[in-house]
Amino acid sequence: MKTGLLLCSTFFALNAHTQLLTENVAPENIVQWGEFLGSNYQVANIQFTGAYESSGSYDASQTNIGLNRGLILTTGSCTDTMSGPFGPNDQANSGLDNGFPGYSLLNQIVGANSYNAAVLEFDFTPLIDSIEIDYVFGSEEYPEFAPPNNSTFNDVFGIFLSGPGISGLQNIAVLPNGQTVGINSINPVTNSTYYVNNGDGFTFPFNQSDQYIQYDGYTSVLKAKANLIIGETYHLIIAIADVNDGIYDSGIFLESCDSCVFNVGLMENENLSSVYPNPANDKVYLFDSAELAFVQVYGLDGSLILKTTCTGTLNVENLESGQYIIQYDLNESINRSRIVIIH
Repeated sequence: MKTGLLLCSTFFALNAHTQLLTENVAPENIVQWGEFLGSNYQVANIQFTGAYESSGSYDASQTNIGLNRGLILTTGSCTDTMSGPFGPNDQANSGLDNGFPGYSLLNQIVGANSYNAAVLEFDFTPLIDSIEIDYVFGSEEYPEFAPPNNSTFNDVFGIFLSGPGISGLQNIAVLPNGQTVGINSINPVTNSTYYVNNGDGFTFPFNQSDQYIQYDGYTSVLKAKANLIIGETYHLIIAIADVNDGIYDSGIFLESCDSCVFNVGLMENENLSSVYPNPANDKVYLFDSAELAFVQVYGLDGSLILKTTCTGTLNVENLESGQYIIQYDLNESINRSRIVIIH
């Protein structure tokens, strides 16, 4: 059995001791506000199970993990209390046993008991035909309790998706070879291409510079993705847990979708005649109403070009010639059309 120092901590709203920044925002709010999945998904029935200090938002743009900002879930603490992911990596056994139970879906993956689970789940309806989530899994279990050392402390993570076109409850956070993400599946020996050595808590430069996070190892940026049916309802579960004890922490960084690129150019509203003229050069008439609508214009590569409001008529004279996707919200419904701009 491992031994480690369990810390009693005082939690602050904003933690900025190092290059990594976190804020204790309830993950339900991060999803509800659209900061996580973005505007191409309508979300409902959001639930989080886990310790308050185990989740929040993060900004890792000044660190070495390769992500910008988003949602963080940990098996201990995400706060700057000498027990979370904050660098420099100057501890070999950072962790907080927050006393929460494990999670059955993760137990099934590893065939063992889990502890300190952080579980976020919600329903969502896509306005596009796919979902992609970039993430990095990191842990203090590395390198001592990873192969080639014989260990059962196989902390694990999963993103489980169910709904139309999905076979059962599918874990979409897997490697290209189909293996799940955890200590025993990604390490210096197994799937080492996806493993990043971050020191051992004593080694220079990791223990000197605060650009390095505290976790002794982490994965390269991985992607969870799946094809979807537009307008159908899906259920998503994001879960991480310690395995076989609750001492050393693991964490998952999930990138917010302000950095995501969506394949919106492949979708069209079936009723294209509602947007006219098409092609256009100065104005586009979206609907016959005096109501104010929220409008977004995307390039065919999925980049957000314009975000505004209008009462039925959209000024497009400042858009370059080309094809775009126009999306607007009106009367609690989402409308999408392809438009051609010619100057």
